[in-house]
Amino acid sequence: MGFKPQTAIRGVASVAAINLTARVIAFGKHIVITAYIGLSAQLDAFYVATAVLSLVIFIFGDIFDSLGIPRLVKTLQEEGEEEFRSLAGSIFSFSLVLSAVLCLLLFLVAPWTPWIAPGFSPEKKELVLRNLYFLAPMAILYLPYHAIGSFLRAKRRFQAFYIGELIIASSTFMILFVWHDLPYVIPISFSAAYMIIFAYVVAVGMREVRFGAGLGGEKIRGIVRLLFSLLPLYLTGYIFTLVDRAFASFLVTGGVSALSYGALIAMIPCSILMFDSIFITPLSESADREPLMNDILCGVLIVSVPITFFTAFYANQIVKAAFERGVFSSASTLMTGDALAFLSLAIPAFFTWPIFYRLFQVLEKLFAIGLISFCAIFLNAILNYLFMKMGMGIKGLALATSIAYYALVVGGAFELRRLGIRVFSKSAWQVLLISLGISVAALGVTWLIPAGLELKAGLVLRGAAFLATVGILLFLTPNKAVSNCRDTIVRDILR
Repeated sequence: MGFKPQTAIRGVASVAAINLTARVIAFGKHIVITAYIGLSAQLDAFYVATAVLSLVIFIFGDIFDSLGIPRLVKTLQEEGEEEFRSLAGSIFSFSLVLSAVLCLLLFLVAPWTPWIAPGFSPEKKELVLRNLYFLAPMAILYLPYHAIGSFLRAKRRFQAFYIGELIIASSTFMILFVWHDLPYVIPISFSAAYMIIFAYVVAVGMREVRFGAGLGGEKIRGIVRLLFSLLPLYLTGYIFTLVDRAFASFLVTGGVSALSYGALIAMIPCSILMFDSIFITPLSESADREPLMNDILCGVLIVSVPITFFTAFYANQIVKAAFERGVFSSASTLMTGDALAFLSLAIPAFFTWPIFYRLFQVLEKLFAIGLISFCAIFLNAILNYLFMKMGMGIKGLALATSIAYYALVVGGAFELRRLGIRVFSKSAWQVLLISLGISVAALGVTWLIPAGLELKAGLVLRGAAFLATVGILLFLTPNKAVSNCRDTIVRDILR
């Protein structure tokens, strides 16, 4: 496989198209699932099973990425190619051992895991267990795959790695499309995709790794120590999801799936723009972080507040256009739209919290961020319970998550203020008020478009009118913080 190391700029350019293609195909996968399988007991059980896997297996893949790549790069720069290959081999061996231990633990406790969804009937709990068993190949290969992926990215073989992501999306899509009538086709498609991708990354990454390297050495011991010290921080996002799906198990069939799809759509802007990944380098380099954080927060508000208004107001139309076909009925659209409408209220928090999180990492204040995160999880669980008691159903679960995310942001802001970094300055509040006013005005413009248009055409026209209005009003706004963001975009991006 003739993949050459890439410069960062070439890597970004080549990966952008591949990553976009992978995301489009991955979205097509969900269209196939909703059209042929729908918001069913089988889909609910799959999402609960993946929540279990996330808590036990997937979390370690994230930690491999954040711990492995910096140490591999440093080893390559300071000690050369052979030491890099030796460390890569040790990390790969560790990933195999860790994967074996975790999978053994998971499947020893598997018979009790369906109780994570206490509202499920015995039949649906059995479906969760069977989904877990069909996901076993994916669970076993997930960590070794991420380990080899970290080797490729450490050597700047970005394209080779992201082609792998494209292979995962394409494989699951094709299996689901061709064999959608097969029982348990969803977990089977994911496991098959990981078997294919593992063979691929071994083939393209074998020259980067000294296979058979042992687990000895201070570097591996250091990674292991940091891995388990960072574990509570990485757990928080997965526990959020697990808590929500546990309460959603008390809803009607399809409730877990509807909440999952609402969250999927609400998170799309964050996953595309990835502000936290963009700004971690300047936050690390800057000596005076307060003005930088204020500028970042102003930019986040300018982007996220209008998205929130449009998504919340047109949630049902967005879901209908995206998923309503086949067995995905109007009732499914209504339930998923309710989840999206209330989850989209937290889009500014979805953008802001990861940036706070990165800054806490830069400042090495890990205990503080862990405490804030677990308090927010506890708040989410309490609100879920209260809103369910009030009969709010899926709206209540989505609203509880939104409130809990804003609690994360508020807690993070207070802790940063205690550390001498005031993130919510006067200019940030001004930008928030301006963004609210612009969003209301742009929403009013969308109401002028005739209601009789075909759904997708009408949604596209309203979206275009909304964006155009927001852009024009931002351009005409005399506020200094807004003009600074505008000038930065024009100067540094459009150039």
